[in-house]
Amino acid sequence: MIRISTFGQTAKLLNTLNQHQIELNQTQNQIGSGKKSQTYDGLVGMIPTLSSAQSMKAQTQGMIDSNAKIRLAVNMRDNTIATIMSSIGAIKDTLMNSISLQNAQGLRQTIDAHFKSIAGALNIQLDNSYLFAGSLTSTKPFIPGDLNDLAALASADDSFANDQNAPVNLLDVQTLVRTGQLADEIVKPLMEVLRAYTLLDNASPMTGKLNQSEVDALLVIANDVEASRKHLQIHQSVNGILQKQMDEIEQKQSNFLDTLTILISDIEDTDMPSAITRLQQQQSAIEASYKILSRLPNLSLTNYI
Repeated sequence: MIRISTFGQTAKLLNTLNQHQIELNQTQNQIGSGKKSQTYDGLVGMIPTLSSAQSMKAQTQGMIDSNAKIRLAVNMRDNTIATIMSSIGAIKDTLMNSISLQNAQGLRQTIDAHFKSIAGALNIQLDNSYLFAGSLTSTKPFIPGDLNDLAALASADDSFANDQNAPVNLLDVQTLVRTGQLADEIVKPLMEVLRAYTLLDNASPMTGKLNQSEVDALLVIANDVEASRKHLQIHQSVNGILQKQMDEIEQKQSNFLDTLTILISDIEDTDMPSAITRLQQQQSAIEASYKILSRLPNLSLTNYI
């Protein structure tokens, strides 16, 4: 029997089979890892874009994480200011009720209770840092514990231990803003009027029926308390504007992060549907190559005579 020389065909087929096997292994690795390549060598031409996108993503994520901590402090200050506003409103209501009844029974005790609530709010902490202390975050920004402590001071200014370094933060690469308030700037007018009330009451205690002079004095104090509430309301509004600004910045950062994530994914990640189709095609090609390879040794001219 005369045989056909199949050495050349076999060598060529083996080379093709080997190439198919390499491609199959690469596709299997891509599907298994979810990545187009485990090294930068497989991403030639896209490395500068990928590196830039990864750097910007890390920077953006860092800003988002930082802003989340800033946001927590901003929100706590806003809630605390709202609490103080409520206490101021209660003080005014108590004063107006005494004026209406022309009776001061329980007035001092009620105002003192609200004062203590305000003092506690001014000394609120987040992560062991006083929120209204400026840069002196380990020092209580408000000193008096009650109305008697307040009256004992030389002036309302002496109630405060905060410095004048309000917190300032970088919210994005271009936006540097003040993000907090100081104890003295938000309640100093209130402390001045409450100190005046306490000194007046200490000089001539108002514990029962009020005369006209006392009614007039309390009315002045009530009006000053309302003025201090409006003063604080301005700071509350400024805080609200800051919160809205942070909302807008956080949304932009989130959108940008999503865009970068998609860009990086397009460069790095495997397109699964395409990879699975390619895998099936490569498996079929290998199977066909094996079948052909197995037939080559048996080829004979007699098969064609």
